[in-house]
Amino acid sequence: MLLASFVSIAHAGVSWTEDFDTNPAARGWGYAGAEPALMAWDGSGRLSATWDAAKDNAFYRRDLGTVLDGKQSFAFSCTLKLDACAISPDMFWEVSLGLYDSSIETDPAFDRGYVSGYAFGLLEWDFFPNEINEGYVGMTGFDAGGGYFGVWNPYITWDLSAVYGIDVTYDAHTKLLHTAMTVDGAPLGTFDPVSLAGGTWRLDRFGVMSYGAQGTADLTASGWVDDVAFGAWEIPEPSTAVMLGAALLFVAALRRRG
Repeated sequence: MLLASFVSIAHAGVSWTEDFDTNPAARGWGYAGAEPALMAWDGSGRLSATWDAAKDNAFYRRDLGTVLDGKQSFAFSCTLKLDACAISPDMFWEVSLGLYDSSIETDPAFDRGYVSGYAFGLLEWDFFPNEINEGYVGMTGFDAGGGYFGVWNPYITWDLSAVYGIDVTYDAHTKLLHTAMTVDGAPLGTFDPVSLAGGTWRLDRFGVMSYGAQGTADLTASGWVDDVAFGAWEIPEPSTAVMLGAALLFVAALRRRG
């Protein structure tokens, strides 16, 4: 009912969900990058994932079904559990998932650790841990013009026994990206919105990403991702409150349907 009510005011929408109960390859998911594979569907009903900065870039991903250029509102969500996470003191690297331009998978110039001035499309959720699993969580974006967009907050201690929920919504009218997180179902912290105004965007895939650090960091983390939902739509000009409320209802409806 929620999904039907929402879609009735949206135009040119696309949506999908993934619970990994059956092989996601049948629904367009696939792996690219470092071998042996760092992410795989193992039949457990979740996506098994490893983030290893010592390995080449790796992506477990699927096409969005549309190309986001900043003119559509969108939302994505998932659950994430880390079973292990380690990095040496004074090193800085990330556990990542989110949206990106598929061309970065094969672009030899793409180096996630050194992005200044490099034009590509990436809008991802990150956790930057330290050696005792404290660190910033938040959103990081780089557009096709080489611009940087992002905010890292709050600073948290990651609980390896907990399941975290990640919900991201973008309002194309206000150009604001909103992030919310939960830990075992309870709200986690407060996230400042990120303005994507002025960006030149092209995003066509959702993925779980592990980036090679070229010897500058030694992050290793492992765990699983589940209950992924994505939707994009165009809506007549609403108030910000109505837009954000509709986006959250949309994510909730996707999860119920999934």
